[in-house]
Amino acid sequence: MLKCLHSLGLGFLSQLGWGELQFNALQHDQLIAADYAQTDPKTQELSASYLIPCNITSVLDVPIQIRGEIAGVVCLGKVGTIRHWTAEDQNFARSLADLVSLAMEAREHKQTELALAESQRSLATLMSNIPGIAYRCLNDSDWTMLFISEGCYNLTGYSVEAFTQQKILTYNQLIHPDDQEAVFEQVQTALDHHRSYQLTYRIITATGQLKWVGEQGQGIFDSDGTLLYLEGLITDITAQKQTEAALRKSEERWQLVLQGTKDGIDWNMTTDEMFVSAYLAQMLGYNDQNITRCSTGTMKQCFSTLGNGVSYRV
Repeated sequence: MLKCLHSLGLGFLSQLGWGELQFNALQHDQLIAADYAQTDPKTQELSASYLIPCNITSVLDVPIQIRGEIAGVVCLGKVGTIRHWTAEDQNFARSLADLVSLAMEAREHKQTELALAESQRSLATLMSNIPGIAYRCLNDSDWTMLFISEGCYNLTGYSVEAFTQQKILTYNQLIHPDDQEAVFEQVQTALDHHRSYQLTYRIITATGQLKWVGEQGQGIFDSDGTLLYLEGLITDITAQKQTEAALRKSEERWQLVLQGTKDGIDWNMTTDEMFVSAYLAQMLGYNDQNITRCSTGTMKQCFSTLGNGVSYRV
């Protein structure tokens, strides 16, 4: 009778006593056809560990190859009497090996597809939660988008397809005309030095709204140093800019009030700063530019030295 062993890996064959001799024979001859397996030079090493215990007298071994490498072996064994392996037997064994090889490749392909699908799902989830735009674009005057995340709609009012498929506009068209040249020059300078870039500029959305954005990115180069494309992240910093502008305006107004009042000091307990009116500074004989804003420690020293009749400059 025939005893058939299918191995999808090489570990089991090693446990049976397979070594360099058998694998070299497979690589050279593409199969091992041993009618007298227990005495054949190619298989006799397997006698004690495998052939004799299993009463196998003849073996026909064909490699399972995947991408030119041996991934396993189809082994046909004759138990009891000797078998002389015919061409038909050998073709049958080769067909079995080919079928196993196809099955293994199909399984690997399926595993690769599943891994890719999971990777794409994870990336899509990550991109959908980024508060802004993740992008990949060409380094041209239009910043032609090769990829742009779904966040572009919330930030710009335009869909992904508007940039990548329909191409009804370019990203450069969103940038405020007064900022376009500066943005381009800053990116080129960073690329010339193979550095990342950080930008702040204005865009005009689909509804005509003016927004401030912060962008950080870098050039992606190949092994030869050739620039392939740019990758980066663009976020909405409009609220931050508005807050900064409001603070500046508030401080300007407060300075106007402070300069026009005869009250002396305002103390910011959070920052431990004291703001002195110009009136008080002049009354004490100080340059208002030097004493208008100082720490409480400085003011205490100032009043202490004044009390002793000593002139003090901040």
